[in-house]
Amino acid sequence: CEGGEVTLKASPTLLLNGPFAWRRGTETLTTTERSYTDQLMADAQYEFIVQGTACPDASLSFDVQVEKRPAVTLTASETFVCESSNVTFAATSSDAKDLTWQRKGEDDADFTTVETSTAATQTWPMEATASYRVIANPLEVCEPTVSELVTVEVEPKIEFLFDNLPALVCENSQISVQPRLSRLNGEGDYPDGWSRLVWNKNGALFASASSANALVDEITEKTLYTLIATGKVCPNDTNEYEINIVPRLNVQLASSVDSICADESAELTITYGADLESAACPRIQVRREDEASYRELGTGDCVGEGFSLGQLDNSSYVRVVVHGETCPDAFSNELFIHVDQPNELQLLTPSVCQGATAQLKVEGVQHYTKIEWSSVDTTVEAGSVRLEVQPTTDTEYQVKVINGVCENDASGVVHVQPYPVILSCDELKYDRYQVKVESPSSALVYNYGAGDTTSNLLEHAVIGREYRVVVKDEVGCADTFVFKPTVDLTIPKYFIADQETWKVINLDMFEKSYYSIYDRYGKLLYQGVGVDKGWDGYYLGHPMPSTDYWYDIHIPEIYREYTGHFTLLRQK
Repeated sequence: CEGGEVTLKASPTLLLNGPFAWRRGTETLTTTERSYTDQLMADAQYEFIVQGTACPDASLSFDVQVEKRPAVTLTASETFVCESSNVTFAATSSDAKDLTWQRKGEDDADFTTVETSTAATQTWPMEATASYRVIANPLEVCEPTVSELVTVEVEPKIEFLFDNLPALVCENSQISVQPRLSRLNGEGDYPDGWSRLVWNKNGALFASASSANALVDEITEKTLYTLIATGKVCPNDTNEYEINIVPRLNVQLASSVDSICADESAELTITYGADLESAACPRIQVRREDEASYRELGTGDCVGEGFSLGQLDNSSYVRVVVHGETCPDAFSNELFIHVDQPNELQLLTPSVCQGATAQLKVEGVQHYTKIEWSSVDTTVEAGSVRLEVQPTTDTEYQVKVINGVCENDASGVVHVQPYPVILSCDELKYDRYQVKVESPSSALVYNYGAGDTTSNLLEHAVIGREYRVVVKDEVGCADTFVFKPTVDLTIPKYFIADQETWKVINLDMFEKSYYSIYDRYGKLLYQGVGVDKGWDGYYLGHPMPSTDYWYDIHIPEIYREYTGHFTLLRQK
């Protein structure tokens, strides 16, 4: 190789005694040795000459070829580029068989070969800062020649992304927008080479920063944020993020009334200071006076801007809540709805006898502030659950129970019953009497002193006994009649012996009756009872003469005694 050394050595086959010399071309080399070391820069012919004294000179020559050392230089089209930009490398070389292109990154321990070829230029995309060199490979014997290093600085290419950020936020909400730095070759820190970041808000400068910190802002309107990052050689990275707002609701609740009856409804209206979101669902919440927290009314159905509020069984506070998807829950003002309790009424109206006082009573009254009674179109009395009236005819009465705004009505008819009138108590036979009554009722009850019965017949009447007959109807209206069954006694003034007996007619009606017959001297001739056949005019089997006889009759049932005389007649 050019500049390399060659060692020449002569080995004669015979012992040399004569002088010898080395010659390079025409130049005799100065040496006394049979070997010689020479440095060659070009091709040369060497000759070894032995001078003879008698014989002619002997010589031997040979050629040495010198190979040129390869030469190479390397240049790059750019030495500072943006990531992924192409850079063209040019190698100028001579006396080289081919070129080996090598690269070494900033973190690499040694060079790596990219390729070996005879190409004098290479164009590659730059991914990261690296140093490059080219090796000129020799034709045969020279050492390779390495070019000087060419370093290409690569500015990382970056992009800021907005991931999973809301497109809608609630009005006046504070947001934190954290852009995510994305590098072409993986995640990483914000490169030092890039200039400061600039935030624009709706086209105007909002903030600048030296790193990709979160942007904190309060949103009051639809806002377009623009993030601009400027590099040294890379183009600006510009990203936009638009946020729309959902206006906060100002919910107002109004009621048509401030008091309702528990079985009624209040008409409520809702007004909003902004449009509802399509997914918004206004719901009614209530809490009783004794409750600390609100609960949703009913099944939690959505309500419209106008709705009827029922289902309140106690006085309660009412409000509307709108569960927004974007904004926090919006609560309306609080209304107090006073709930009065209704009454389930039942008016008890009796039937009374004519001229009697009727006691009216309304049941089911639990709460009231006022009670009004009326008949036809006349207010009778107010203030009590009871009312005494004395109607003369069948009369309908109404009662109205008022409890706050609750009004409940009931009505009923007081039936006025005429008294039954006992017209007569007629004898059907000697111990049976029929009571005749005048009454509109067909459900009369009779009492003859031995309990109630539905029969108007007095059976087995005792002659002379005083009976107090009571007749009453289903209402209790009654009439009383007192009578004593009596029998007219027929005491014969005379009788004809052997044809008839002396017998007091109807005395047999009195079971306890008895009588005695005497002659004019007071001698007892006969004793009998009311049911016997009478006196036949005999005494101890002897006929008594025609004359006057005396009697005394005793009737214990009626505490009566009868005395007198009669005549006994006998036919001749």
